[in-house]
Amino acid sequence: MDRHSNQYEKAFRIIFDAYKNRLFGYVLAISHSHYTAEEITQEIFLKLWLCRDVLDRVDNLEHYIFTIARNKTLNHLRKADTDSKLVDGLR
Repeated sequence: MDRHSNQYEKAFRIIFDAYKNRLFGYVLAISHSHYTAEEITQEIFLKLWLCRDVLDRVDNLEHYIFTIARNKTLNHLRKADTDSKLVDGLR
Protein backbone atom coordinates (compact mmCIF):
# COMPACT_ATOMS: atom_id res chain seq x y z
CA MET A 1 0.00 0.00 0.00
CA ASP A 2 1.46 3.34 -0.95
CA ARG A 3 1.59 6.41 1.26
CA HIS A 4 -1.29 8.19 -0.53
CA SER A 5 -3.65 5.24 -0.16
CA ASN A 6 -2.97 5.12 3.56
CA GLN A 7 -3.57 8.86 3.89
CA TYR A 8 -6.86 8.59 1.98
CA GLU A 9 -8.00 5.72 4.19
CA LYS A 10 -7.22 7.63 7.38
CA ALA A 11 -8.93 10.78 6.12
CA PHE A 12 -11.95 8.78 4.94
CA ARG A 13 -12.24 7.08 8.34
CA ILE A 14 -12.22 10.47 10.06
CA ILE A 15 -14.93 11.79 7.71
CA PHE A 16 -16.97 8.60 8.07
CA ASP A 17 -16.82 8.66 11.87
CA ALA A 18 -17.61 12.38 12.01
CA TYR A 19 -20.64 12.30 9.71
CA LYS A 20 -22.19 8.80 9.58
CA ASN A 21 -24.75 9.27 12.37
CA ARG A 22 -25.74 12.83 11.49
CA LEU A 23 -25.98 11.97 7.82
CA PHE A 24 -28.13 8.91 8.51
CA GLY A 25 -30.41 10.99 10.74
CA TYR A 26 -30.70 13.71 8.12
CA VAL A 27 -31.65 11.27 5.36
CA LEU A 28 -34.03 9.44 7.71
CA ALA A 29 -35.78 12.73 8.58
CA ILE A 30 -36.39 13.42 4.89
CA SER A 31 -37.19 9.90 3.70
CA HIS A 32 -38.99 8.51 6.77
CA SER A 33 -37.50 5.13 5.89
CA HIS A 34 -34.77 3.38 7.87
CA TYR A 35 -33.91 1.19 4.87
CA THR A 36 -33.71 4.16 2.49
CA ALA A 37 -31.58 6.11 4.96
CA GLU A 38 -29.13 3.21 5.25
CA GLU A 39 -28.91 2.77 1.49
CA ILE A 40 -28.44 6.45 0.71
CA THR A 41 -25.91 6.93 3.51
CA GLN A 42 -23.87 4.05 2.07
CA GLU A 43 -24.15 5.54 -1.44
CA ILE A 44 -22.91 8.90 -0.17
CA PHE A 45 -19.83 7.40 1.47
CA LEU A 46 -19.15 5.32 -1.62
CA LYS A 47 -19.30 8.48 -3.73
CA LEU A 48 -16.96 10.26 -1.31
CA TRP A 49 -14.49 7.38 -1.49
CA LEU A 50 -14.61 7.24 -5.29
CA CYS A 51 -14.08 11.03 -5.47
CA ARG A 52 -11.54 11.15 -2.66
CA ASP A 53 -8.84 12.71 -4.81
CA VAL A 54 -10.92 15.88 -5.35
CA LEU A 55 -12.18 16.36 -1.80
CA ASP A 56 -9.22 18.55 -0.90
CA ARG A 57 -10.64 21.14 -3.32
CA VAL A 58 -14.00 21.26 -1.51
CA ASP A 59 -14.27 24.47 0.51
CA ASN A 60 -16.93 23.32 2.97
CA LEU A 61 -16.96 19.54 3.36
CA GLU A 62 -20.00 19.46 5.63
CA HIS A 63 -22.07 21.51 3.19
CA TYR A 64 -20.84 19.33 0.32
CA ILE A 65 -21.79 16.08 2.09
CA PHE A 66 -25.23 17.28 3.18
CA THR A 67 -25.96 18.70 -0.28
CA ILE A 68 -25.21 15.27 -1.75
CA ALA A 69 -27.48 13.74 0.90
CA ARG A 70 -30.36 16.09 0.16
CA ASN A 71 -30.08 15.62 -3.60
CA LYS A 72 -29.81 11.83 -3.43
CA THR A 73 -32.74 11.59 -1.02
CA LEU A 74 -35.00 13.89 -3.04
CA ASN A 75 -34.09 12.06 -6.25
CA HIS A 76 -34.89 8.77 -4.55
CA LEU A 77 -38.28 10.06 -3.38
CA ARG A 78 -39.10 11.42 -6.84
CA LYS A 79 -38.19 8.10 -8.44
CA ALA A 80 -40.26 6.18 -5.88
CA ASP A 81 -43.24 8.46 -6.58
CA THR A 82 -42.85 8.02 -10.34
CA ASP A 83 -42.50 4.25 -9.95
CA SER A 84 -45.63 4.01 -7.81
CA LYS A 85 -47.60 6.11 -10.33
CA LEU A 86 -46.37 3.82 -13.11
CA VAL A 87 -47.48 0.73 -11.16
CA ASP A 88 -50.86 2.33 -10.44
CA GLY A 89 -51.25 3.08 -14.14
CA LEU A 90 -50.74 -0.58 -14.98
CA ARG A 91 -53.61 -1.71 -12.74
